[in-house]
Amino acid sequence: MQTPALDNNTLVTGLGQHGVRVLGVEATQLPALGDANLRRLVALAAEAANTFLADGAASREELQLARVVREHVEHLLHTHHGNRPLLPRLRAELFRPGDALAIYVGDTFSDAAYAWVPATVTSVVKSQKPEFTRDLATRGFYWRVTADVVGHVAGLPPSFAFSTTEPRVLLREDLGYLLSAFENDLSFLATYCANSVRDWPPIWALEAGRDAAVPSLPLARWLLRGSLHPELRALRTW
Repeated sequence: MQTPALDNNTLVTGLGQHGVRVLGVEATQLPALGDANLRRLVALAAEAANTFLADGAASREELQLARVVREHVEHLLHTHHGNRPLLPRLRAELFRPGDALAIYVGDTFSDAAYAWVPATVTSVVKSQKPEFTRDLATRGFYWRVTADVVGHVAGLPPSFAFSTTEPRVLLREDLGYLLSAFENDLSFLATYCANSVRDWPPIWALEAGRDAAVPSLPLARWLLRGSLHPELRALRTW
C-alpha cells in the first residue's frame, strides 16, 4: 500500500485550527517524530475534520485535506517508528501528579542557582486565561499544571504553574533524550527545538511580573549550556 501524498501546505491546512501546532515540522520528517507524535496528529486531524463539517462555509477541499493528513499518518503508524518525546505544541494532558520534571528557569529567574531544576507535578486542573484566546482551538482554556521544586533552590519560588505546551518544562526522561539527541538523533532535536519557539512568556513569569524581556525560546542553546541541578546531572552523558 502506498502512503498518501503529503506536503507541508497540506499538513498545515488539513489540521485546520490546529495547524499552528506543527510549527517547524516538515511533512517529510513525520516518520522521524515517533509513534506518540503520530498518534497525536491523527487525533488532531480528526478534530479538524469535525470542525470543517460543523462549519457550513467549510469547503470540500478542506475536508479532503484533513482526510489526507489522517490517512497519511495512520499509514505511517502501521510501522513502528520508536518512542520520542511529544513535541511541545502537540502535548495535551501529558502531565500527571507525581511526574518527575526538569524545568528551565534560566531566562525567567536568572538569579537562580541552576538553569535546569528538578520538580514534581502536584496538581493538574482546567483553567482559563483571556490572553490565551490567540489559540482559537482552545478559546483560552488550558490545563494548568503546578509542580513543586525538589528541595530548596536559591533564588526560586517553591512551585511553578504552567500549561502543558510550555517548552521550558520537560518530563525528566524527555530531557535525557534531548540531551543525548545531540549525538544520536540530531534531526529530531532540530524539529523539537523549532516546534518550541514562541513569543510569549511562561505562566509563572506572567504571574511573577517577570515577563518583560522573555525572548523567543532558544532551546538548543539552553540544552547545551544550561547548568543542571545535581539531581539532573546524570542525564548529560557528554
